[in-house]
Amino acid sequence: MKKIILISIVFVLNSWMTYAQESDTTRITLGKKKVLVITEENTELKLGDTACCETWKYRIGGFKLGVNGFLNSSNSLSVPAGYDFLETDVSKSYMVKFTLPELKVNLLKEHIYFHLASEVEFNSYEFRKNYWFIESSDITTEISAYQALRPDSSVFDFDKNRLKTTYINVPLMFSFHTNKNHEKAFHLAVGGYAGVKIASKMKYKYKDQGEGTKLKIKDDYYLNPFQYGVNASIGYGKVNLFGSYSLNGLFESGKGPKLYPFTAGVMLVGF
Repeated sequence: MKKIILISIVFVLNSWMTYAQESDTTRITLGKKKVLVITEENTELKLGDTACCETWKYRIGGFKLGVNGFLNSSNSLSVPAGYDFLETDVSKSYMVKFTLPELKVNLLKEHIYFHLASEVEFNSYEFRKNYWFIESSDITTEISAYQALRPDSSVFDFDKNRLKTTYINVPLMFSFHTNKNHEKAFHLAVGGYAGVKIASKMKYKYKDQGEGTKLKIKDDYYLNPFQYGVNASIGYGKVNLFGSYSLNGLFESGKGPKLYPFTAGVMLVGF
């Protein structure tokens, strides 16, 4: 009877116990618990939890879509006097971001993470009024559309009058999650970003004597070649709201009005 009981105990333990020995270290896994025995001059016994998440996680992919515009120094949508040609139509202006490789570092039991990523940002700012952008010797300026394109009394409207920019950004974020299962958790993230401009152009679409015309003009327009700012997001599961605000302004110092780009929208791939 004793032999039967002993064999039964050994069989049960063998079904849920993994035993491994490496040099002077013995690891025994019992369910979700791990016993680590290190034998050198002294014997050390450690008890850990194998259910704890990985410290480093890596993923590719992420998508953000939102509206954008400019705020002045008073955090208002109004443009400075003399720069009404920079007044944007927020309802037609948009931003798209694609997240490239992202590294997540688990700081506290899958509830707090540090995020380091890279992303491509595409901005499209739709201007309300008919102006054709040119560069003077020291400042971004404009002349009216009909004077620039039709030097007579005929006046026409742009169907599109857009400034388009492209940046490569590196965002740094700290995120908090209410649940280890992030698909069933509320999320809050705050941080900052820095980026470099890789492209900028004006895009026009209009009718000239009844004929549709499209025009694209690539230039830097004295736009700041670098950007940095703050961003934040909040949401649940895989759908989150986000916002960002530039701290260094749209134009180079002394080359344009003090306007600060902002974005707000939806992040369709969660944490």
